[in-house]
Amino acid sequence: MNLSTLTDPELHARTVDLARREQAMTLDVIAHLEEVTRRRLFAARGYRSPFEYCVKALGYSEPCAAQRVAAMRLQRDVPEAREALRTGTLSLTTAATVQRFIQREEKRTGAPLGSAEKGTLVQACSGLPTREVERKLAAESPAAARPERLRPIAPGVTEVRFPADDALVRLIARARDVRGGSTAEVLRW
Repeated sequence: MNLSTLTDPELHARTVDLARREQAMTLDVIAHLEEVTRRRLFAARGYRSPFEYCVKALGYSEPCAAQRVAAMRLQRDVPEAREALRTGTLSLTTAATVQRFIQREEKRTGAPLGSAEKGTLVQACSGLPTREVERKLAAESPAAARPERLRPIAPGVTEVRFPADDALVRLIARARDVRGGSTAEVLRW
């Protein structure tokens, strides 16, 4: 089909329809992935985990696979998440972010969160933009919010990410004012 022959209203209507169908298909994939996991079909096919199955058998990129696996685990454990994903009040990204937060919090405390606590997190994060979800979760448990991360991006260059409280942010800003330059230059100083 030659999309350039469509009128603006036709193109808009078709794009909206495709986006809705894509979202519904994503939920179907997550439901199938949940059953694949329940049956351990990924292992029967020679994959070590649902994540590896998503990447190697289904052809997803690693970030897309991680999102779907995290969302699958959240909706499996939290009935409210399944409904929120279905209605669109909980996005795939938010579901994955909440699930990763839950996993880090459980690892940090050594105790599982109850389903009521998980449901409260899902409700609190539903309908929010990703950055607001991250802020809300950081306020809930700063230690579990977003771990420090080092990621090599080029030979001799590594991206460093870590949570910083307001006092550290003010200190870095003050150092930039005094020294001048970027945050990286200030930290080298």
